[in-house]
Amino acid sequence: YPIVEDKHKNIWFSMGITGKYEKHTFVAKYNPKTKRYKLEKSQFYKISNYTIERIYPETDKLVWFSTPKGIIRYEQSF
Repeated sequence: YPIVEDKHKNIWFSMGITGKYEKHTFVAKYNPKTKRYKLEKSQFYKISNYTIERIYPETDKLVWFSTPKGIIRYEQSF
């Protein structure tokens, strides 16, 4: 499963749970003031049924996810 850091030090990753049909995609958003991360996952519930193979942060607001069935365009709301 992929893990990638964007230019703002946010960490994007996707994972599956062994033995279960569960998949999760997250972003750990970096706060430069506190130098800590905050895990965000609720915004990815619509893509939780997809196996994410690659993550491409393109711009500050646009991220692409590739799956075996195609690509998903995601525009960040934060």
